[in-house]
Formats: sequence, structure tokens, C-alpha cells
Amino acid sequence: MAMIILDYFLLNEPQWATAGFVLLFYVLSALAGRGLGRSLVEGSAFGFLILAASANLSLFIFRPLGIPTAFFGFSVIIFTAVIVWILRRVVFPKAAEKESFDQFYAAVVAVMVLILWAGNILHPFPDAGFSSHHGWIPPYMETSFEAGHFLLIDEMGFGTGLMTSFYYVTDLMGMVALGMWLGAAKAYPVFNAGSILGAMLAFSVLMRALKHNRLALLAFFVMSLVMFRYDLFFRVMLGGNLSDVIMYLSGALVLYYLVRGPGFMTALLGATAASIFLVFSRHYGAFLSGVVMITCFATAWFHGRKRDLKPWFILGFLLVAFSLREIYYIVTQPTPYYPGTWNLGRTSFSFSDLFLGALTDWGILTGSKLNSLNIDWKNIYLIGLLGLAATQGKKIWRQHRRFLVYLAPLLVLVAPLVLQMVTGYRTSPSHNKSYIFGALFFAWYPCYLFGFIVPVKYWSERIATHKSALAFVAVLLVVPLGYSLGDKLQASRIIEQGPGQYLQWAFHKDIVDREIAERLLEAKGQEITDRPVMYFYYEPGITLRHYLGGEFFKDFDFWSDPVLEQSESSATLYELLARFGYPNLYLSIGGKSRYVEFLADSRRKYAEEIKNIERMPWVERIIEYKNARFVVVKKPDSK
Repeated sequence: MAMIILDYFLLNEPQWATAGFVLLFYVLSALAGRGLGRSLVEGSAFGFLILAASANLSLFIFRPLGIPTAFFGFSVIIFTAVIVWILRRVVFPKAAEKESFDQFYAAVVAVMVLILWAGNILHPFPDAGFSSHHGWIPPYMETSFEAGHFLLIDEMGFGTGLMTSFYYVTDLMGMVALGMWLGAAKAYPVFNAGSILGAMLAFSVLMRALKHNRLALLAFFVMSLVMFRYDLFFRVMLGGNLSDVIMYLSGALVLYYLVRGPGFMTALLGATAASIFLVFSRHYGAFLSGVVMITCFATAWFHGRKRDLKPWFILGFLLVAFSLREIYYIVTQPTPYYPGTWNLGRTSFSFSDLFLGALTDWGILTGSKLNSLNIDWKNIYLIGLLGLAATQGKKIWRQHRRFLVYLAPLLVLVAPLVLQMVTGYRTSPSHNKSYIFGALFFAWYPCYLFGFIVPVKYWSERIATHKSALAFVAVLLVVPLGYSLGDKLQASRIIEQGPGQYLQWAFHKDIVDREIAERLLEAKGQEITDRPVMYFYYEPGITLRHYLGGEFFKDFDFWSDPVLEQSESSATLYELLARFGYPNLYLSIGGKSRYVEFLADSRRKYAEEIKNIERMPWVERIIEYKNARFVVVKKPDSK
């Protein structure tokens, strides 16, 4: 049984390749952190951000200039060295003091690392239904390295449109390119490795912030497990390889420096420096970083003993330099599908939506409605704040700087709120992706406050004198936690099927694109692989070629400019398809009305055909799985 578990969680492919790149990226990140003069955990987390930024900057230069991919890694090394050199002199002029090895902290981190590995590696294969990045980044990088240069939109069959909005995505894009340059055979294990390592480093650095208080550290560990179980946003962002790694890792480092920075100025400069990498995850990360920078600068100016503008000017210069690509795209508007633009253009929220949404984002409400005020895992920190006021109120009154120390972590929630207030941007009434910046806040902050409410000495004495009682309570806690975990893992399947079959099921859960591809190959074979596909959506959708085979970048996008241009002179949908060589159609999400409601311009005339597509005489067959429908189109010469 042990070997079966080891095979599925480590030795099988692509798990083994993924583990190799987790280790490789960790070593490279640790080397960059060493250059900053920071401790191993803190330095590795910061080093990962620098490495990812350097790889993305290199991509920005290589792609438009057509520089061969063979030189990519050397560019990453140069950028990494320059950024490390600047930050070492501006933010971290003094090396971190050496610390003794803490066995308890190391043990808790090791267990969390194993949990994160197990949770993430359950997605060993790409699934665009989980994240569209799975479907775009791997084939883009594999095709680019085969071509010897990074592909431009003009070299793709898609043309400018919805699909090629991913052309502007970054986050782990540069890291995957670095992995390919280092010799990866396939790109997805590299992507997965970057996502897994980012989560491991985020948790590790926040655990280090609580290292001085073992009970608070243990509380954070337990709180994280509970939120993995009961909070979907937390589980998806941190327990699955969804991407946005730079966003939440930067947020974790901002939290860390605000509460554990070595000295007042280093804490503020460190938090600001960590935030300037946000723009490499999402373009509005530049705005979030600006809020962090202004807040930290104002705090340093009004509460610090030394007013030195030089480091702030340099960090501001780096933020602008990192954001130049986004500034250019926002000014020139290369496509209406530029990330975020499409969302703002087709959705609008009332003041009530924005207000109630913000209360939900902060955990005050639990369902974007006034009657959804409940005690929830996300608002436990509010109880912690009340406890802090009750126990530390007098100290806060006498020493106002304590107020800053206690409330500083709220900055990771304030920054997205300011973004919404200024731009009106949010993802939906019920959630807002800009809060990925503070993804770990709700699990970590109550535990941080807990350390102030009940002093370390108090708990140390109680633990020493009541070990038996605490052990009994721990056993009682194991029962509900074990039941919860068993329910999550569907423990009944293990009993009924045995560990081997259960792991086979767990590692091959439904992937819509894979199921569609398998049904197509069974029905049509190589013929279906060789024909192009016209996509109507991407999530799921664009991992189809990973399982079906064929050339992804010779497919078509229904929402693209080339299709729009041809639709103006095509009276019917079938006539339009004829102009593209009769591609098959992939309607991968929801009912047919989901597509019809977005039809505009000259494509609106196809609404009835799409609504009644199963009745069209030019449809040979339809392959269905869940909500996805793959339409095999008849060619004129087919019988």
C-alpha cells in the first residue's frame, strides 16, 4: 500500500517531473534570497518573486523583438542579479541575523508542505475547467520553444479576440518559459511546480511570522486546514494550482514585513518592495502596490525618526519600470479583450452591489446580502479585534504606535477596497479576485491577534502544567476534524474500492475536455484530431488539444476579429464555417443561451442557429459531457 501511495503522489509521471521542478525552483529562489541577505524562508519567498519577475521581464523583451528562446535563461539571470543588487542596497542593507533551528516550527512547516503537495498534485494534468491558464500557458510555451521564438498573435490561427486575451497573461508564464529553457519536456509540470512552490512559500513565511508564539503558530495551522475544508475561495486559490501565485505570495510577504520586519523602516520598505511584484500577476496589481507604497511612505514620514526619500524614489521607479507594459497596453488598447477591459465593458454594478460586495470581501457579510450576517471562518478576525480592544485597550491608548502594529495587516484588504472605490472594478457581486492579494489574511490574522490577547508566558505555563488535559482535548478535536477530512476525501470509496482504485479515481477525476476528447477519439479517431476546432469559450475548452492531439494554434476563436470580418459577408453560420475550412465547434460551457446573450455586431444573426444547433442539417453528430457540447460539422464531400 505504501508503494501505491508513493507512486501516485510522487513517482508516477508527471508527478515526478513536477517534484523535480519544485526542488529546482526552490534552489534558484533560495540563491536569490541569499543574495538579499535574508533568512532561508523569507529569502526564498522573496527570491521566488524576483525570479518570476525577471522571467516575465525577459518574456516582455524577447517576444516583440523575436529574440531566440536559446538566450532566455541568460536574460533571466541578468535581471535577477540587477533586482537583487538594487533591493539589497535600498531595502536590506543589513543581513538578517542568524537564528537557531526551531524544531517545532520546522515540523509544522514540514507537515503543511506535505499537505499542500498532496492537495495540489491531485491535479497532475491540465484542466481548463479549473483554470484557463492550464490550457494556454503550456501549449504556448511548448510551441514557442519548438519554433525557437515566442509566438506573436499574428502567428496563431485565433487572431485578435477572446482566446488571445491570454497572450497578455503573465504570473507564472515567465517561470514556465524558464523551466522549458532548463530542459523540461512538457510545460504543464513546470506550471504546476511553480504554483505548488508559491503556496508552500506563502504559508511558510506567514508561519515564520508566528514563530515566536507556538500556540499562535499551531492555531494558524489548524485554521488553515479548517478553511481548506470550508472556504471554497481559500481552497481553490491555495490548495489547487489555479495561478495568481505572485498575487498571494506578495500579499503574504507584505503581511510578514508589516508585523515582523527587522526595524521600523525595513518593515515598511520590505512590505513595499514585496508589493511592487504584484503587477506581474494582474495589471491592477500596480494600483494595489501604489496603495501599499503610499501608505507605508506616509507612515514612515509621519512616524519615523529618519526621513529619507531616496529608497522610496527607487522603489517607485522599479514599480513604474515593472508596470511599463501594462501602462502601454492601457493607453494603446491593443484589443477589447485585454484582461479586465472585457469584464468592465460587459458588467456594471450598482452602489448597493459594490457596498454589499465589499462587506462580503471583508468577511462582515457572508452572502452579499444584508441578512447574511453570520459567524463565519472569514470573520473570526473581527472577534479577535474585539478581544484585542478589551485586553489591550489601555496600552493602545498610552502607546499609539501599538495601534499601527495591530492593524497594519488590514492593508491587504484596504488596497483592493480602494481599487474598487476608484475604478468600480470587481469580479462579481459575491466575490472579487483583487482580494487574492489577501488570500491568507483570514486564516492568519486571527492567530496573529491571538498572540497579543493571551501572552506567550501564560500559555507556556498552562501547557507545562496541564499536558494531560490538553492531550485529551486534542484527541477530542481529532474526531470532528477526522470526520470532516474523511467526508472531503469520500472515505467510503477507500473502504469500498481499496486504496489502489480509490487513488486511480482521485487522480483522474472528471476533466471535461479530457472526457470530450476520449469520446471523440473513440468515435472518429485520427480524423477528428486533424480537423481544426472553433472555440466558443475557454474555461473549460482550451485543454481539449492536450488530450485530443493536433495543433492548438491552428484552431479558431468564434469571438475573434477574423471571424467577425468574415461574418459580415456570411449569411449563415454554416457559410461562415465554410470560409474557415469547416472547423468543428466546441460549445464548452453552459446552455446555448450563454453564448447567444453575448452575440453582437454581425454575429447576432447566428443566434437561432446556435439555439437550435442539434437540428441543423450540417451537424453530423454532437458529443456531450455534462454541459459541454462538441459539434462535429459535416463537410460538403462527406456522406
